[in-house]
Amino acid sequence: MNKSTFLAFVALASGSIASQAQSRFSHQTVGKSLTLKTARGTMSALNGALPKKAEAASLYMPKHEKTYEYMDGEWMDGGDYYYEYDKRGNILTLTYDDGYTKTRAAITYDDNDMWTEQVTSISEDGGEYVNSERKTRKYDPIVKDLVVELRSYVWQDGQWTVMGNANKRDISRDSRGYVEGMVISTWYDGAFSPLERTTVTMDDIEQPGTWLHERIDENGAWSEEQTLKDMTWASCDGQIVAYDYGDFFAGNNRLKKATAWNGGVQTGLISAVYDETGKTENRTISLTYLKVEGSDEPYGRDDVEYNYTDDNGSFVSTDKYYSDVNGDNVLTDDELTESYKSILQIDDHGNEVLAEEYEGDELIAGTKTERTYDPETDALKETVSSEYDYEAGKYVPMMKIVSDEFVDVTDGIVSAQTQQSVGRTEVYTLSGIKVGDSINGLPAGVYVVKNGNKTFKVVKK
Repeated sequence: MNKSTFLAFVALASGSIASQAQSRFSHQTVGKSLTLKTARGTMSALNGALPKKAEAASLYMPKHEKTYEYMDGEWMDGGDYYYEYDKRGNILTLTYDDGYTKTRAAITYDDNDMWTEQVTSISEDGGEYVNSERKTRKYDPIVKDLVVELRSYVWQDGQWTVMGNANKRDISRDSRGYVEGMVISTWYDGAFSPLERTTVTMDDIEQPGTWLHERIDENGAWSEEQTLKDMTWASCDGQIVAYDYGDFFAGNNRLKKATAWNGGVQTGLISAVYDETGKTENRTISLTYLKVEGSDEPYGRDDVEYNYTDDNGSFVSTDKYYSDVNGDNVLTDDELTESYKSILQIDDHGNEVLAEEYEGDELIAGTKTERTYDPETDALKETVSSEYDYEAGKYVPMMKIVSDEFVDVTDGIVSAQTQQSVGRTEVYTLSGIKVGDSINGLPAGVYVVKNGNKTFKVVKK
């Protein structure tokens, strides 16, 4: 277990299990694929509707933002951003002006407020805009925010030419609509070529009991990466669309127990305990790495704990790794080998204000963000970000954004009026599709965030 592994693990509140843990279970070096990363906390539209009662709410968005970069003790001009919005608060056009070149992105959305096309064009020295790049997305019909096809194009010789950054996810379902498997493909040599696949097998009570993840090897054959068996769930909606089992601990699909296998050999145990009070998403995940014959890896265990500290989504996560250094097959407190901690603080507008990562008790990385809101309109007026300089041992300013020319884009926007205090963070699109329990990992846009009796809208950029 290494530092970079854990940081990837705790970076999101949804809890993505480390790639190193996966490699320990499989006893292979498993590279974490960047292909069509699963959207966090996805769920069926049937379970994602907002409460029926709703009230109109104002949402003030900036038409202009001035950016600055901190260099040599002063704030330097970083360019200007200009925005246009639709009546649902989605950004229709975004134009960046660095003083010499203007770069404009025109964005199209579907009925669920998920973007389907982005066309970028460039104007040099105030001249005519010329096409540059284009991206398109398609989404799953059941898991509404899950990207099943991404294509990228570049403008060449007066036409759009497909680039290599294109991915596809083919999902198969049974008669009930439960996922049976999927194949993830990437663009190669002018066509989509399979890269990874998962297979889900139901158990006797018609719940996912076995999950197999495979990858194409150097010989072009499917090779086992990880198998989970004996799966039991704290909750499951049948939409198993992850290719990383680390996504099985948050949202609608929360794994309680499983055994890990590779090559017909059991390599590990997985267990998780959740706070079932309905007030938090607290959870503790235990990954036990069994000693396997022929492997140099010792018997060990990762204990990962998430504790939410407020109703805004702030949390503290810790990871403690124990290694059986004396070979007695018993793990004690004295065999604590590595420990890490991550802190995420969210303000009452749903925006991040602090993210810190510790190795033991030592701060190794962090970002502080100071945000100033208008007391009358609640608009975000200024953002100042600082990064932790490990060598200097202090935070140093990095970027400042000053927003102005605010416009009220309330037409068509509603905020949920919470029926009761549940104390749990839930994030919805403006059309009422639930997309997770945190705005972290979601694409840029406007979201409705519910925290107990509080409901507010968040603009993520």
